[in-house]
Amino acid sequence: MDDIGNPVDYSQYLNADGTVKDDVRTWYSRGDGVNTLDEKVKEETVPQRVLVMHLSYTNESSITQEICVCPNLLQKNGDRLDYGEVACEPTDETMYCNGTLDDLKYGEFFLFTTDRDHSKNNITNVAPGETVEATVAFLMDADELQDLYADILGYGQKTIVSLGDLQ
Repeated sequence: MDDIGNPVDYSQYLNADGTVKDDVRTWYSRGDGVNTLDEKVKEETVPQRVLVMHLSYTNESSITQEICVCPNLLQKNGDRLDYGEVACEPTDETMYCNGTLDDLKYGEFFLFTTDRDHSKNNITNVAPGETVEATVAFLMDADELQDLYADILGYGQKTIVSLGDLQ
């Protein structure tokens, strides 16, 4: 399943042993499109891992609700936590980067499953007091867990937990 619950084949991203392939990231300097071509600046191979979250949500209201399954990963940068950190980040407007795993939406979950009715990644018709479950998966650099945090409800709703103690 993809990030909104549609069937998808992830086999192109897997090694023969079932592990996730390394991400090969290539940075380019932009040419002017007339006199100069884009030029490869550097390339790096970065081992990957998959972080799977099994989440439970309880409707604590008195009416039937739709629950958004919207967790985000955050990266610690000094004293700040930043959303949407992209592994293949351009250094400035004159550079760009392509990664071999870019299609897996680095920094956002790429898999969503639940056994409940849902519309995209929203679980529908959750009765008052009812608890529902969902699973999401994120792709991440293998060495970044120490400075990684998760915003479980998404949108900065003060549900941020450290993932640094996980192995």
